[in-house]
Amino acid sequence: MENFDNSFYRLYKENDFKNFIDYNQFKELTDFLVKYDLWDERKPLTKITTLDLTEKNIQKLPTGISLLCNLESVSVIDNQLTEIPIEIKSFEHLSELYLSNNLLTELPAWIFELKNLEKLTLDNNQIIELPAEIGALENLESISAYNNQIIELPAGIKNLKKIKFLNLSNNKLISLPPEFGELENLESLFLANNALNSLPQEIIKLKKLLSFSLQNNQFKSFPPEEFAFVELEKLSLKEKIIGLEEIVASYSENNPNADNTTKSIINFFINKLKRHESESTLPTAEQEQFMYSQVQKIPMALFKYGIGVFENMNEIRLENNQLTHLSSHICKFKNVLRLFLSNNQLTELPAEIKSLTNLKYLSLSNNLLTFLPQEIGELENLETIILNNNQLQSLPKTLKNRISCKIYIEHNPNNILKEYLKDWENVVFEDFDA
Repeated sequence: MENFDNSFYRLYKENDFKNFIDYNQFKELTDFLVKYDLWDERKPLTKITTLDLTEKNIQKLPTGISLLCNLESVSVIDNQLTEIPIEIKSFEHLSELYLSNNLLTELPAWIFELKNLEKLTLDNNQIIELPAEIGALENLESISAYNNQIIELPAGIKNLKKIKFLNLSNNKLISLPPEFGELENLESLFLANNALNSLPQEIIKLKKLLSFSLQNNQFKSFPPEEFAFVELEKLSLKEKIIGLEEIVASYSENNPNADNTTKSIINFFINKLKRHESESTLPTAEQEQFMYSQVQKIPMALFKYGIGVFENMNEIRLENNQLTHLSSHICKFKNVLRLFLSNNQLTELPAEIKSLTNLKYLSLSNNLLTFLPQEIGELENLETIILNNNQLQSLPKTLKNRISCKIYIEHNPNNILKEYLKDWENVVFEDFDA
């Protein structure tokens, strides 16, 4: 029977691995694979595409691992790594790298040479920053760096044009860079449990955003009022004219009884711009300054370039902030299905909430609500509304006939409510676990 070591030596010689690594490195690699039950004699080493080293108590990788030159996915989750093994640098075809639950404090410069990397997970480490060079990973579609120590994001993040998923929850972020608005393909953004109290104006460019998590931050109002205006000087002359013309039409349709002051201001601005466009000239600095001062008089809810970023989102999480009110701009969230607003300081809801016609789930527990607007009963698709731990003494009668909508209302002034709601079939006096 052939000696175990001899069989590996024969394999080394037959495959001419000496062109890649010496025998000692080869032996170290094979011992490593055997030790962690990763050796498969039926599969050539250069054909291995996946390496799973999860929970192996690994602190380093063998130098000969570069022989696995066709690896596409590497997982080193739940180990004791204090730095990312430099051997990973040699995996030119690597598209997925999982490094969660280690002791990492930084990303090495060479990691940005992994040009084919599409997915990077760094959850539950001690990373302080994402280097500016991260923008070099231009094929990245997903980054998860949940539960680290990240304080700020680099401007270079703007180069991640393919990024769709970004999880930065449980960090120490106090702000986002304006360049964040360049992540034009972002669909899911998780920023819970940070120290944010505002968002950059440029975030309105994220037109594909579907899921937005902001719970456990320091927001006091939502949507942020500054979103209602984009900086007009960043728009082309044609964009300004088209946008403002649409505002007039929209305002007239939605406010048939309003006075003409606002429309007059907008039309004034449009006519000024059209004159300059026909002359193929731009307004002078003084003229622009005057026109912008006039535009500031336009009601914020009118400007189409503002809240439009939120129109496609289907889930918004804002639990555990310091919200005292919701802006009437909430009406822009046309496609939201699940809205989480528990553990804030809300005292009322805007009537415009009726515009959330697709809403199915609304969480409002642990606020300071004393009443709900009648318009909430117009949400025909609402299936669950959580109102526990508020100061409600009654509910709008428009909700009574919404039999398909379960209303959880424990820990309000229950003696008053139980009498008032005794014949309501859709009310539940018990706690609700979301």
